[in-house]
Amino acid sequence: MNEPAPALPLFGDEPPRPLADRLRPRTLAEVVGQDHLLAPGAPLGRMVGRGKPVSTILWGPPGCGKTTIARLLAEETDLAFEPLSAVFSGVADLRKVFAAARQRREMGQGTLLFVDEIHRFNRAQQDGFLPYVEDGTVILVGATTENPSFELNGALLSRCQVFVLHRLDTAALETLLVRAEKEVRPVPLDDQARGSLIAMADGDGRYLLNMVEQLQDLPEGTPPLDTAQLAERIQKRAPLYDKTQESHYNLISALHKSMRGSDPDAALYWLARMLDGGEDPLFIARRIVRFANEDIGIADPQAVQQALAAWDVYERLGSPEGELAIAQAVVYLATAPKSIAVYRGFGEAVRSAKQTGSLAPPAHILNAPTRLMKDIGYGKGYQYDPDTAEGFSGADYFPEDMDRERFYRPTRNGYEARVGERLERWAELRAERQGLGLLAQVDRLLVQHVGVLGVALDESGDERVRGLDPFAGPACRLERELRQLRADAVVLELVGDHGAGEQGRIVVVAVLGVADEFAVDPRLVAAPFGRVGHMDGEALLDGHGSSFGWAGARGGARFEKVEYPHRPGSQRQLMTNVRMLRAGSCAPNEPFVMVGEE
Repeated sequence: MNEPAPALPLFGDEPPRPLADRLRPRTLAEVVGQDHLLAPGAPLGRMVGRGKPVSTILWGPPGCGKTTIARLLAEETDLAFEPLSAVFSGVADLRKVFAAARQRREMGQGTLLFVDEIHRFNRAQQDGFLPYVEDGTVILVGATTENPSFELNGALLSRCQVFVLHRLDTAALETLLVRAEKEVRPVPLDDQARGSLIAMADGDGRYLLNMVEQLQDLPEGTPPLDTAQLAERIQKRAPLYDKTQESHYNLISALHKSMRGSDPDAALYWLARMLDGGEDPLFIARRIVRFANEDIGIADPQAVQQALAAWDVYERLGSPEGELAIAQAVVYLATAPKSIAVYRGFGEAVRSAKQTGSLAPPAHILNAPTRLMKDIGYGKGYQYDPDTAEGFSGADYFPEDMDRERFYRPTRNGYEARVGERLERWAELRAERQGLGLLAQVDRLLVQHVGVLGVALDESGDERVRGLDPFAGPACRLERELRQLRADAVVLELVGDHGAGEQGRIVVVAVLGVADEFAVDPRLVAAPFGRVGHMDGEALLDGHGSSFGWAGARGGARFEKVEYPHRPGSQRQLMTNVRMLRAGSCAPNEPFVMVGEE
């Protein structure tokens, strides 16, 4: 009698699992590319070694092993593994998981709750984890491809350790490829195509194994494919780029800083990465206009025009032709001279405007359309600059109750160097035409011979300035108003042995490399350092000894020597020459200006 045939499954045999699932690591030691976390002495390795996992956020790109690591953490620490997807789960699902975890806990077993794409839960749902994490009902392991700092509650982050997983490098992907070939059969690729396959995976292990599975489905005996044939059969992985998330900001930052760092090659690379990832070219166009204003400014006034032109060309042509205009602007900006003088100066002006309230403009620059306004002084004394010598009147346009401030300090880069020369000339003319006092005269002298102005500092001063004071000691003290010249100049006031003020002030400018033009100015006299000098009439005479002195005017042309001890090793020894300027006539208490050079 024949045996009855065995019953066949209603729907046939179960289909084989995908290669990526069949090759999932069975132990943490088999996980590739994350040794910085899983090695015996690394954070997760130590956690497993102690057998005491803690709630964790695994942050990394797709296909780097987040799910696998979470599952193996549960297995190697004897915890029940509860996987959950934030995409398909809600509050009801969480309640069931927490209830089951509580029952397991009563029976002596812990639960590792793995939440994939945890950033998809809203803030209220994330808060729902807190009591169960705090009392140990679950060990939470959340996986996310997004920056936890932006996507997760601070309260939840404070209860979890955040570990960053890396995209798989070439060596890790090669290891996966070899495992796949041992599992099934070698892929039909030549050496160059094999390297292209790994590059196409772009750090995603799962994607690599899916491509390998497609290649292994080719008929046996298929000749090795070259790179071009591989590209015909396998679709390249889309770049990891989200126009609204962290990669969007990371790449625009990389483009911005590459241009700022004058690296056109890197700038073109990041531009191409953004466009390849699907970034809106108009977003890039807007950002490069901002860059031209902030980071180049007047160092190259054409920069903003180039950026605006690229924006306009793209709007007219669209992609892909218009993208070349953006690339051209990126190269122009990367190779342009850089300056943030306007950006910084405007920031200082805004702070000053907020501090000074509602001070009125000076009357001389106010329009006076009515007789009453003229009678109260509006427009009185206004000078029309184009009709003045050199087209510059030297008038003061700051509020009358506000000291003049300097916000814009041009650099020596590009066109801005010419702007700086113009401002220096105007500063000299302003000092002459306004008949300002000694400090303005000092500024004028420094502009003429050194090319920069002094800068007012507050009473506390700048430690760099104090360190450069070549006469610091009991014989001198810093005045309330310090005056800085590239952190090298200070205003000192002479004081006597008993602390009483001596005659006048001097301005000391150390280590400037002052030009020899000082020597030909009839008001300037010179003396070597390290000797005793004194004023005798119109000349500074050399003396002998280990100290250097200068004179304060005590009326008429009579001068008295004021000596200060020479201190070996002090900043004074760095100055090989001294230039002394007598400010105008030698009236009593009139200050001197001393400028030194290295």
